[in-house]
Amino acid sequence: MVGDGPLKKASETLALDLGISKRVLFLGPRTDVPNLIKTADIAVLSSNHEGFGLAILEGMAAEKPCVASNVDGLSEIIKDAGVLFEKGNELELRDILLNIIKDESFQKTIAQKCYRRSKKFDIQFMVDNYLSIYNNNNN
Repeated sequence: MVGDGPLKKASETLALDLGISKRVLFLGPRTDVPNLIKTADIAVLSSNHEGFGLAILEGMAAEKPCVASNVDGLSEIIKDAGVLFEKGNELELRDILLNIIKDESFQKTIAQKCYRRSKKFDIQFMVDNYLSIYNNNNN
């Protein structure tokens, strides 16, 4: 877990209560997040709400299979590339993660789709599209 905030202490306590504190790292604020993402097997963003899911987009750009809550802000980014689960449904999330871990072909397919989808959010792609719209409206 990267970052800091009001839920960090509660999250650390939960990890202790669940007996998984040795398997969950609380790294605090970091500036090397892209490098950390590259070491992950799966990118997961389990949110109740999201304005814009930059964290899951970073996972997609790192060519990781991505899983996210089916909420506004994430469903538009993930679309048909990654895997969505219903907000708050930890059993569905568990099943999806197990499927990705067990099925290497599925894992690679999702990772490749996510990577291709992330290119649609590339800054140069976005600038080119905005310029195209601008030029078409001014002709």
